[in-house]
Amino acid sequence: GLGKTIQSISTLNHIWTHEKIRGPFLVLAPLSTLSHWRREFERWTHMNAIVYHGNNEARETIRHFEFGFADAKGRGSAYKFHALITSYEVLKQDLSEFRKIKWRYMVVDEAHRLKNKDSALANDLRSLSIEHMHLLSGTPLQNNTTELWALINFLDRSLFPSLDGFLEEFGTLTQASQVEALNEKIRPYLLRRQKNDVEKSLAPLEETIIWVEM
Repeated sequence: GLGKTIQSISTLNHIWTHEKIRGPFLVLAPLSTLSHWRREFERWTHMNAIVYHGNNEARETIRHFEFGFADAKGRGSAYKFHALITSYEVLKQDLSEFRKIKWRYMVVDEAHRLKNKDSALANDLRSLSIEHMHLLSGTPLQNNTTELWALINFLDRSLFPSLDGFLEEFGTLTQASQVEALNEKIRPYLLRRQKNDVEKSLAPLEETIIWVEM
């Protein structure tokens, strides 16, 4: 990988350690990666990161024992956990529970799921109280301006509020001037990592064409 997971965890750890914000933080990831996220939290930080998953009974038990302190007097709205790791499916099932929490920061893994402007997941997430967020994706958008607008609009609706206005300004990004103008506008919102930035020993990409007779 390109280090997206550990970079995200480092961001949350910095907020917790140096900015003195104890959370709660929300990490939304595919089911297959939940244990990986928790393992990396345990490896690199001292934060209390819990995986919120399982059947209805299991999730109710987690809410009962892991969400609040037994003696909440004087603790305000503080939660026992610093980061809660869960899947998209569980979020949808327990959306009403997630709406009760004022999340200070959210990380969305595999965020290309939000590239559809009519995404049900995006609508669910917009109903939550989230102060800051960042999106992770290793999947390119294939120069699809509508998909790019959907992601930026989700991050900051004031930046590009209208799809029609976005398409009118940048079109299909077929002209170099349009691409340059768009790059300039979204640069503060985008951190791009490439393999040669992470691993300097990689050999240059080579292509070999082998002709085979019919």
